[in-house]
Order: sequence, then C-alpha cells, then structure tokens
Amino acid sequence: MKKILFFFIAIALFSCSRSSDGSTAEPDNPLYGKDKGGVYVKVSAERKLMSGEKVNEDLKASVVHIWDATNRDFDVQKSGTDIISGNLYDKKTGQSVKPIVSATYKSSFFETLKAGRYFIYVNTGDVSGYYFPRFSNSSTYFDIKYKEDTRVTKIFREHSGSFDQPW
Repeated sequence: MKKILFFFIAIALFSCSRSSDGSTAEPDNPLYGKDKGGVYVKVSAERKLMSGEKVNEDLKASVVHIWDATNRDFDVQKSGTDIISGNLYDKKTGQSVKPIVSATYKSSFFETLKAGRYFIYVNTGDVSGYYFPRFSNSSTYFDIKYKEDTRVTKIFREHSGSFDQPW
C-alpha cells in the first residue's frame, strides 16, 4: 500500500515540476525549423488587353534561381549567360557559385530558408505575346528573417530594348 501511495505522490511531484532553466519559449515552428523563415516567390507578366486595360498574368515559362548572399558580392554582368544555368560569379571568392534553390516553369512557389541575405534571378524564357523581349531577366537582393514570411514578387512590364528589367 505504501508503494502505491509513494508512486502516486512521485507522479504528482514530477507532473508539477518546472524545467530547470525556467524557459517558456515557444517551440520551433515545424514548417520553418530552427533558424529559418519563408520566402514566397511570384513571377507574373503585364499583358495589355484589346481594350487597353493592363492585367497581370502568371508567367510559367520562367527560370528562378536563389543564392545565399551572406558575405558575398555577386557580379551578374561578369556571369553573362552562365547565370541562366545557375552559375553566378562571386567577386569575393573569384569563383562561380551554384544556387541553393532553382525552379523552372513555375509562376509561384514557397521555400523555407535560413535567416540571412539572398539574391534572386528571374528569366522569362522563350515567351511571346508580351510587350517585352523574350529571355528578359531581373535580379535583386532580399532578406529572410527568423520565423517570418517574405514576399518576393516580380512583374515583367512593357519594356523596350534591353533584356534587363529593373526589379
């Protein structure tokens, strides 16, 4: 009888005890994991309708690459057309770097990444029917914060001459 009573007292004591560090921090979000945040990438193109109205359409024929840009200094011009296949020149190391995320034929996607600085490159590919050159491209830097979502949206607009479009 004493053993049973001792057993219930022990269970009560252990169930009421606190952790040794007194921490009440929330657990990591299983979607992000430790030290991560999310990025939502969306690529679209502006199309002019017969009425003159401009609408945005998903641009599925695109190539998207994302590189970790922490402690890097990228040179898109020196990379030339190698960037389309995912080779981006880093001036600090003097070498080309491969992307950590690549997506083809997607107009949008979500990715979890470690908190930090990133570089994104988007190429429209061989699309026609828009008021910008085929194989138009654009690039920019963005930051991921711990447990936060970041939206990176590129809308390709009417643009004459150059293949490079500002973000």
